[in-house]
Formats: sequence, structure tokens, C-alpha cells
Amino acid sequence: YYEPRQGFSPFSILKNPMLLMMLVSVGGMVMMPKMMEGLDPDQKEQMQKQMAMQQDPSKMLTQMFQDMTGSGEEAAPPPIEKKASSKAGGKTSRRGKRD
Repeated sequence: YYEPRQGFSPFSILKNPMLLMMLVSVGGMVMMPKMMEGLDPDQKEQMQKQMAMQQDPSKMLTQMFQDMTGSGEEAAPPPIEKKASSKAGGKTSRRGKRD
């Protein structure tokens, strides 16, 4: 029983998943600058702000949470004053049962 060996086909190389991923990545790298050229000036400015935010993750997360909650426009609420608690050793106005 003998099976003849299959010949070489360039399309067999294109079926390789690793090569397909590489081609998609290279295609994205080539197309991305061309897509950026077609943006409006407002969109370019917004993109540059987002890229600047990505340099500092804390700023990026703060801005993201403000955008989600809508709290970025109004002023911050006044700080809450904390009162001493009985667990912390502070005196309270309540007395025990022995009074």
C-alpha cells in the first residue's frame, strides 16, 4: 500500500494560523497611520488626550469613573466630619446601665 506524496502548494502556507495572525498584525500596522490621517482635528485632539491619559493609569481610571458617573462637571462634595466613636476611646453621651 503506497500513498504518493502531495506536492508543494503556496496556499498550504496561507492556511497556517500563525501566518494568518502575522499577516493581520502587519496589515493593521500598515493601515493604522493611513486611518489616522483621515481623522477630523477634533477627533485627533481627543485621541491625543486619551493617549496622554494612558501614560498615567490613575488619571485614566479617575477620568473613566467620572465619565461613567457624570460627576466630572459639578464641584466635589464637602468633606464629612468624623465624630469620635466609643470604640476609638472617645467619650459619648450615653451611659451604661449602672447610672
